[in-house]
Amino acid sequence: MNRPGYTRRRLIQLGALGLSTGIAGCSDKDPGSSAGEDYEDPPENDTEPDGDTNDTPTAALSFNAPNRDYTLYRLPLAEGRPDPDDMSVDHPDNTLFTIEVHGEQMATATLEQTQVERDLELRLYVRDTYGNFKSTTQTLESSGGNTFETHEIEFDISNINLPRGAGSICELVAVDATFNEDYEFIIKRHQFVGVGHKNGVNWVNSEYLNHTYHTEPDGFRKHDNPRGIGGIGGGSETSEPAGYVETRDGDNERTVFLVTRTNYNGEIFGVSSHIKHEPINRYQNGSHRYQYRYGQQYEAHHATEISHFQELATKTHTAIADIGVKGSNNRLEVLGDMIQMIPYLRQGTDPMPSVILYEHYGDCSSKSVLMACILQNDPWSMMPAYIDCEISGVGHWTIGLDVDDLGSGFDRDSAFLVEPSDDMKNSGFPNTSYAFFDMTYDSTIGHRTSGVENSFIYDEGDFTHRNNRYAENDSPDY
Repeated sequence: MNRPGYTRRRLIQLGALGLSTGIAGCSDKDPGSSAGEDYEDPPENDTEPDGDTNDTPTAALSFNAPNRDYTLYRLPLAEGRPDPDDMSVDHPDNTLFTIEVHGEQMATATLEQTQVERDLELRLYVRDTYGNFKSTTQTLESSGGNTFETHEIEFDISNINLPRGAGSICELVAVDATFNEDYEFIIKRHQFVGVGHKNGVNWVNSEYLNHTYHTEPDGFRKHDNPRGIGGIGGGSETSEPAGYVETRDGDNERTVFLVTRTNYNGEIFGVSSHIKHEPINRYQNGSHRYQYRYGQQYEAHHATEISHFQELATKTHTAIADIGVKGSNNRLEVLGDMIQMIPYLRQGTDPMPSVILYEHYGDCSSKSVLMACILQNDPWSMMPAYIDCEISGVGHWTIGLDVDDLGSGFDRDSAFLVEPSDDMKNSGFPNTSYAFFDMTYDSTIGHRTSGVENSFIYDEGDFTHRNNRYAENDSPDY
């Protein structure tokens, strides 16, 4: 059975459904078609395929759904795939089923609480570097008896060229030849990413990057979007973009892995940053005077000389392009997702942005300065501004993006813009408008955070207009 290749965006439109089926269950002749595309609702109460119903086999694969009132779960039959966002589709807790890509050679699918009544062919479709799907197969053997067991199936994926930085997606389907060898029954969809670093590739498989569907004990069906690493999601002004952070410590440095799922097209990307222990320890153990001198303004001023900011600028620029994001405005918004993903934690001082990366948490000002440190480096090469404002009388900082850097597609008329005062312009500030971009939650460029008032430009990204300039011989050594 041939399976055509699909673009990343096309596949994401399917939704990361990842739900199990009672084979024969929710059938699908073409797993690559968009959800709902070329699909007509079957007649009411029609739960069997066309043809002689006397020949319809019993379900070959059953799942124990613990949140249901009954134990044995089978999906009704339907011609075509239900829309994954249609909550009238009856399904169990899909967290019973997982896929993990271990690396270049192998992926593992795990089906918990599963009863296999006859042998099935399992196919794992994986999107490769070029956006095409390649498949690998295994046989899921009958377990015999009426027992629900955990089945772990290993797939050889050594023939598939997996992308780096840009995320990929795989889909596990089953073919029940007794029912119809031309139907593929979806079991699970899964997004993952291989993040390159100095010592190889870290393959990230996180529940925070994938949708979950389950039925609660009261019978209500719940669809959970991928979550922020602080456990917050949903797109409100308190939410974080979905993401994942991991650290690995070596003798001399910490490697930080940042993986983000962007709302732009539902894709994920991941980058690594290598940060030396010594300057972080020196700063954290330093006196108050030392921390004041080598804090936010110091690193922002020398951002283009600091290796891990250079590294992040290069890697994010490439990875964002590789997931198909085009246009200056969209690319900057996706980069912002990565910074917004870092959980908020109020800081007593103004720590240097390297600490925010190293510890992966920060407050409004420190996350804004981190964003500026990345943007100043090639190939972004931008000079944002810092916007000082208040929310309900409490001081707040965020970043402002020069509208001239946002491209012709940016809607200046409806965006919240802040400009330097005339005195600031006379003192050398650019005569331009800056679009408000809040780094503390899942915001968009030009969106005005609720309750914001008294906004003004504080300075530019490298603090050019502050009085405490830094001598050239005091530049960083990391």
